[in-house]
Amino acid sequence: MKNPKIMIDCTLGTLTAFFAFPIIMLAVPSVTFLSLTLLFIFPVLSFICGILCGKENGFQIYYPLLVGVFFLPTVFLFYDTSVWPMMMFYMVIALAGVAIGHFINVRSSGKRPNGRLK
Repeated sequence: MKNPKIMIDCTLGTLTAFFAFPIIMLAVPSVTFLSLTLLFIFPVLSFICGILCGKENGFQIYYPLLVGVFFLPTVFLFYDTSVWPMMMFYMVIALAGVAIGHFINVRSSGKRPNGRLK
């Protein structure tokens, strides 16, 4: 792993989001906010952090696994158990992000910061 700081930052951000948004939902009980969070905010967060982790560290399976591990307790704490398949969805989205980040890293590794080849 080239840069574990990016991995740690992304996992802490994901962990914070997975626990902070349900706490906000307890204060603001809205089905729209719940749907927006589960179907848009969490996948986008997982995808963007996956791209960052893949770009800095290459193709690592750690981040998608951590996304699943971090979401699983929130299913039992804040949601109904019918939401647990979303964990697999978030893991697949994070894996796609890591793969795209790795592809970006491989494609740009032969270039200098000014865009010319080494």
